[in-house]
Amino acid sequence: MAHTAEQIVSSDFLTYQQIADDLGVAAASVRHYNTLAEMERAAGNPKGKVLFPERVYIPGIRQPFFRADEYAMWKKARQATNRSARGRRTHLESTDRLEVNMLLNDRIRNALSEAKISQGTVAHTIGLSPSAVQFRLAGKSRWQRSEVEAIERLTQQQILDRP
Repeated sequence: MAHTAEQIVSSDFLTYQQIADDLGVAAASVRHYNTLAEMERAAGNPKGKVLFPERVYIPGIRQPFFRADEYAMWKKARQATNRSARGRRTHLESTDRLEVNMLLNDRIRNALSEAKISQGTVAHTIGLSPSAVQFRLAGKSRWQRSEVEAIERLTQQQILDRP
């Protein structure tokens, strides 16, 4: 019987996907954090930063893992510096760039569906490419507040939560 990597490895180790889920980002972002840390290590970590954990390979498993305790230390240091460690939010921010929010994307999709407006029409109206609209609706990039407000005007429906 085949076991998954998570079943074989104890809670002392984490996968790219587990870290991504914890941070609320894509696994590709975690790979990027790892790459940046490897570059810093190669340069001797001149700034003395707490670096993303090194990959750990377990014999017989091709997938790399990360030590959970090292990840926790990195995450704590990252949050302390108040750098983009917020992950996905369940509410909308008051800034111009909105956090990736699947509820917001669902509201936009529903408003477009009810108004019978295509993604292509939205893209043309708000000055984006159709693929940019698709990326935003898929949660791969953020909406700007002005874009969502333009969609509200186009669909004549309220999408954003307002106090």
